[in-house]
Amino acid sequence: ATSANNDAQGAEVRGVLEFEGDCLYLSVADLGERYPVVWPAETEWNAADQRVVLPAGQELALGDAVVGSGGYVYATGIARILGADAAEFAQRCVDNTYGEIAVVNNHASAIAAV
Repeated sequence: ATSANNDAQGAEVRGVLEFEGDCLYLSVADLGERYPVVWPAETEWNAADQRVVLPAGQELALGDAVVGSGGYVYATGIARILGADAAEFAQRCVDNTYGEIAVVNNHASAIAAV
């Protein structure tokens, strides 16, 4: 999913990129949790190479540790930001104790590999 929201959030979004089924996650080992991700607008998934292509062209590979700015939102919050279809998809991918989705701030440099 990509974000249509320009409201910046102040939390740190971090983890290791994981892909399972049709869901892309940020896995946070020290919490034992993983979060589906809402990426900045114009982010693309390169299925052939299994890479996230950010709006400015940087690529993130599965297994990369990433950190960025954003926050964590419940599926109902995703519905308000992106609509019911995006919320339904995100909810299918939720795989953490908190029922939350990682939302990266909607600007090209909001997340990068560390």
